[in-house]
Amino acid sequence: LIRTKYTRYLLWLPTISLPSTILSCASSYTRATDSEFNHPQSKIGKIKYFHDGISSISLSFSPKHLLQNPPVQSNKNNKKFNVQLGDMAWRSHGQNNSDMVNALERNKVLKSKRVKDAMLQIDRGQFAASASQAYRDEPHPIGFSATMSAPHMHAVCLDALAPALQENGGRALDVGSGTGYLTAVLGVMVGPQGTSYGVEHVPALVQYAKDRMERAPETKEMMRMGQVVFVQGDGRHGLRDHAPFDIIHVGAAAPMVPDHLKDQLKVGGRLIIPVGISEQWVLQIDRISQTEFTERKLMGVRYVPLTDLDRQLSDYL
Repeated sequence: LIRTKYTRYLLWLPTISLPSTILSCASSYTRATDSEFNHPQSKIGKIKYFHDGISSISLSFSPKHLLQNPPVQSNKNNKKFNVQLGDMAWRSHGQNNSDMVNALERNKVLKSKRVKDAMLQIDRGQFAASASQAYRDEPHPIGFSATMSAPHMHAVCLDALAPALQENGGRALDVGSGTGYLTAVLGVMVGPQGTSYGVEHVPALVQYAKDRMERAPETKEMMRMGQVVFVQGDGRHGLRDHAPFDIIHVGAAAPMVPDHLKDQLKVGGRLIIPVGISEQWVLQIDRISQTEFTERKLMGVRYVPLTDLDRQLSDYL
């Protein structure tokens, strides 16, 4: 059942061939809370799910924007936001990891050579929960009401974090590390003298990430040497024993910025975090002194909520 704001008709279509973008978005989610959608003008409305798949979908969208990202928007001060993904953000698919990374660069989503080199070294397919979706530019569920973010979201966040991350000896924190993919990419970026910490409160996902790191000699060695470390815990509190961090990445949306995370940034450090409930924005927060921070919006998004373990598992069960 599809309803658009441009028509008063309800169409019942027993057999329908939908554009791949709609299908990929729909197939990526197993529950309504498993959505990450950084395309505010392609508004997904009511989505009802059974645990094992999609029951029914009601979509409300602007057709001319469905396959595009919205133009740069302005905030209340009439200043442009810092990130514009462009028309190709959701189309950076590949047959393999290098195809995907090159597509992200070709489509002007990925701009940093340092980030590109790191993404080429870590095969997304090694960590993806779905082999068929590993190199598609879309999020996919990994269980426990969590998702693996779309490649273009990883690329944008890594690009934003790279300037604040020391190249050999840096210290990174990935909150909500999930499959471990982004933690591993950050591990390459911090170098052999640095450490990338992934904190995840779902025990099964912590073990999943460790198991996936063991699958390739390079990532196995990174974990053995302490270049990549996974910790089970509530990421909203950060990892105070290992602070301060050059950068902190948060992979789920907080209702507000946790002070614990800001406090664990070093001076000159950077936090990238989605914030909000009904309306969400990726924020870039820079620590410019012991007591001063700057904050700016990068783009509108839709992420799973950053919550406690019991609440997350109750939503999943």
